[in-house]
Amino acid sequence: MQRVGGAEALDTVIGNCMSYGCIKTGRTEEEWLENLTPGMRKSLLSDSWRCNQRGFKNPAVRDTWVKEADEKIAKLKAKFPRGGPYVLNHGDLNFSNVFASNDNAERKWKVSAVIDWEAANFLPWWAGIYRSYGLSLKKHPELWECFPPGFTLEDWEPLVKLIDEVQKVWSGGGSHTQSKHGLTDGANHWYGSKDFCECHKIRESFSEWSFGWPKEHLDVFDPELTDTDDDDDEIDRNKHKHAKDEREFQRWFKEISL
Repeated sequence: MQRVGGAEALDTVIGNCMSYGCIKTGRTEEEWLENLTPGMRKSLLSDSWRCNQRGFKNPAVRDTWVKEADEKIAKLKAKFPRGGPYVLNHGDLNFSNVFASNDNAERKWKVSAVIDWEAANFLPWWAGIYRSYGLSLKKHPELWECFPPGFTLEDWEPLVKLIDEVQKVWSGGGSHTQSKHGLTDGANHWYGSKDFCECHKIRESFSEWSFGWPKEHLDVFDPELTDTDDDDDEIDRNKHKHAKDEREFQRWFKEISL
């Protein structure tokens, strides 16, 4: 698995929390799953923590949470589909990136261009179809041509279920609400106005990732260490990204992730 130019592929299928590039796929499915593991582990442990915050104070209870989470992740990894064929995947194929025209002899609408190939990569054959949210394979039999030899429509739903399980668990701990992006974590944030720039005068919120700037996705990090007696459980976006009790969880998660 790789980008068209040979670099490590960006995860446009499972580990994309704010924009493509948060998680990389590695060169194999094993490396891909390892890159997703911190987010999956945090997701399962945070679920246990929310259900039993009192148990958080008990080391034996916390050890049980870790054991159960690691066992669950091992099962998810074991069931995850492996092997090719590996095919060219656009990475962001949607209606806004497809142009159509009827400027032809038949005056029929046909695809005239597909743009935004910067996330193009070589991934398992199922990746592009899986990302086509809501696309019914039963209504689009032409997509069956993408199936490898011996694979049938009856095999598709079980395959999707296995991928869904990994994606759902990862998103609970790896999405932007639980992760951090670089040391500033979106500190470069603007509210667009007529003075923002000459080429984009509409009022809109902009962050670093809106411009495709490089960022480092962190599932394991030091939260703010400024808990004081006057800190309450409310999240003050200008002071903390996470509430006080959530910061305590994040610190523990870093301890067990070292």
